[in-house]
Amino acid sequence: MKSRLSKVLGKMPKEKIELEKVELGLADDIKQAGKEMRAISEKMKANTNKVETLFSKINAENKKLRQKAEKIKDDGVKKYFKGEKAFKELGVDMPKEFQKSVNDLYDIEFSRYISNSKNVFPK
Repeated sequence: MKSRLSKVLGKMPKEKIELEKVELGLADDIKQAGKEMRAISEKMKANTNKVETLFSKINAENKKLRQKAEKIKDDGVKKYFKGEKAFKELGVDMPKEFQKSVNDLYDIEFSRYISNSKNVFPK
């Protein structure tokens, strides 16, 4: 004894049944693709949050280091001018090493390692 559904499907044209099966299969595929895209999007968002958290911590540390470097530079420049004055009073040339050290205070580009635009390598 055939079920009622089998009887109804038996009376329908085969082409229409196959078309509906294909359409249902496509719908399932689309639903699955949407589910996968949501999972990927959630993972990417979580990764982005991790990067931003890490960036914020590192940037905060670099800001503290920059402040320390600025203080060292300011103190070094003051000492340089004090030393320069002392060498002039003594009538002696300032040693090259002393001049090189003060040049190092200005040559170091510590400010470029800080970003306010959430970009690790700012322009």
